[in-house]
Amino acid sequence: MTTLLQFSSDHWHKLQNDWALWWQGKLDRPLIVIEAFDAHSGLTYEHLYPNLVQFGLNTSAKKILDQIEPVIQSVHWLGDAYPRWWLNFGPGILAAFLGSQVNCVNGVTWFAPSLHNKELRTITLSLDPNAPWYRYTLTVFEAAVQRWGNSIVIGYPDLGGILDILASLRGTDKLLLDVVDTPEEVSRLCSEITRTWLEVFKQLNQIHNSSATLGFSSWAPLWMPNSGYMLQCDFSYMISPRMFQKFVLPDLVTCCQEMHFPFYHLDGKGQLVHLKSLLEIEQLKGIQWIPGDGAPPAEDWLELLDEIRQKQKLCQVYVTPAGAQKIVRELGGQGFVLSLWEKDDNGRYRNLTLQEAEIALETLHKEGISI
Repeated sequence: MTTLLQFSSDHWHKLQNDWALWWQGKLDRPLIVIEAFDAHSGLTYEHLYPNLVQFGLNTSAKKILDQIEPVIQSVHWLGDAYPRWWLNFGPGILAAFLGSQVNCVNGVTWFAPSLHNKELRTITLSLDPNAPWYRYTLTVFEAAVQRWGNSIVIGYPDLGGILDILASLRGTDKLLLDVVDTPEEVSRLCSEITRTWLEVFKQLNQIHNSSATLGFSSWAPLWMPNSGYMLQCDFSYMISPRMFQKFVLPDLVTCCQEMHFPFYHLDGKGQLVHLKSLLEIEQLKGIQWIPGDGAPPAEDWLELLDEIRQKQKLCQVYVTPAGAQKIVRELGGQGFVLSLWEKDDNGRYRNLTLQEAEIALETLHKEGISI
């Protein structure tokens, strides 16, 4: 096993202790997560977490890890950030495990809807243990755990939301008709996907527990002392609260019950109509709020953020350093993970440079946030 980074045992102990206190609601400050690069390195988030579908099924795990290793070593993990790497096959790779053809175009994963022309009543879904992308995902995950599991946290791949996976298999337009025309068949297939999802999740946990020693993570920047996940259902942007209750909520609750630290990825204002239902899930630990393209940034949703915290749920957002300041000043920051980014000249978010990160930490220190 490779010792990838020289984080001291004392540093790891402090990180794990602060995150554990945060999960318990006992940390009296927000967690500040910064993954920074040197200004002239030319490295970006995409270099650290490249879409692995682009490599195809014939690229060895060793070749992938050899390419990633120097990038991981170049990251400055600052504040409450912890060294990590997650397997980015794109959102919803479980669809490929269930037979959808998958490809990567310009860094984005696309699925061919393999069940588009079939009647729902004729479809049954279960995991083929020999499915090529399933075997490949496990191979790369296991290789990363065995190689780096004693020095960084290996994050789960983005398996996808249950209804999102069905949309990849069926086609979004077709599924929008299905939820109206054959709702019971949709519910049945969602249950079948949930069983498969949990089967894969448990397999990943088994691999993880064999060699990884530093904690758990997913595609989101949350450190977890035990198994957990950033659950989601982007398809719910297009359905009513009543349909959410029927098609999404039961499987969300089931998944929450099968892990210790479930979180939910609330993506875009179209999902806000489902927030009440989400906040009532007792086992759900918190909400990641993503305002979406064209919407005001997370720090401009103070009423929403306060509502999440008033319901005793934790919250994670991506904000600029100025946005972090605003949340700390207006809401205090307790119970938040503030993941710091900056905007480039085109208005797109990017990782902070080391100099920007140092300035941000000093500014937050003046706000009373000492890390």
